[in-house]
Amino acid sequence: MIKLPATWFDGQTSSPQRVELCFDDNGRVHITGPNIANSYDIATVKSKPRVGKLPAQFIFSDHTICEVSEHAELNAALQLLPTRSFQDVIHKIENNMTAILISLLLAVAIIFVILQYGVPYGAKLVAFKIPIDLENRMGKDALAFFDKTICKPSGLALDRKLQVEKVFAETLSHIDTVPIQLHFRDCGKMGANAFALPSGIILFTDEMITLAEDDRELIGVLVHEVGHVQHRHILRQILQNSVTGLLLVLITGDIGTASSFAAALPTLLVQAKFSRDFETESDNYATRYMKSRHISPSHLANILDRLSKQNGDKESHIIGFLSSHPLTEERIKNLNR
Repeated sequence: MIKLPATWFDGQTSSPQRVELCFDDNGRVHITGPNIANSYDIATVKSKPRVGKLPAQFIFSDHTICEVSEHAELNAALQLLPTRSFQDVIHKIENNMTAILISLLLAVAIIFVILQYGVPYGAKLVAFKIPIDLENRMGKDALAFFDKTICKPSGLALDRKLQVEKVFAETLSHIDTVPIQLHFRDCGKMGANAFALPSGIILFTDEMITLAEDDRELIGVLVHEVGHVQHRHILRQILQNSVTGLLLVLITGDIGTASSFAAALPTLLVQAKFSRDFETESDNYATRYMKSRHISPSHLANILDRLSKQNGDKESHIIGFLSSHPLTEERIKNLNR
């Protein structure tokens, strides 16, 4: 028999009464106190999950409640109730520092796996399912943003522009890709740069054209950016940086929800930085193309190296305004193999 001091509430008023809670050997629970003598089948008694050191609550079939503070026999009494196992495990974890630390480490590990693998996979899945009309709108809005805030019409000499367009048209004729729209701009402080936008828009700054000492360098840059387009790196990076929006699309299955990104896309594009994996994937894409056309990938390495020295920062803003281009020296080394 287990006896516990308890506080009893009648379920109708807030006035508590001191009582004794008794668990007998016949599967009955008794409440005794001033003017109280109730008895219940233990199978009908429930308890709320315990939270830390707060009193345990026993709930009876007539909606009365008994609260019991910490007591030597409290856990033994709780074990007599039906379906107690899960609640007991949770309570033990809450009051065991080792268990808390293990749970915390497990939670961190799960979050790491989700961010490291789950989010990139989900971003790739969503990026390739975004409707083409929506992607076109994203690209146009992003280009309009740059034209209003950073860039102005190209100042390239007409003959040079026509020459570069001819080289690029010849290059793209050998690539099975989404339609590529080439744009030339004078983007001031952005300097020598080239970057891809959604829907196959690729923008070259005048400074990038001027920096090139060989048109094969520009071919390397172009195909690198085509690689970003082919693999939907722009959308995937934005989605990965917008985890909440990505999860919403994955959970609801409503790709139309992605339209919410369109309005914020220009700002997200400015903040986006391509990961090392994305840069490597685009470098490899460019390398395969250049070798297939008997062009040495070292031409891409050369302009990367020149850009790196010009910028004075070997780990940021080398080719793409949208990219951090991590470990540029390693990328140059790989391209020169």
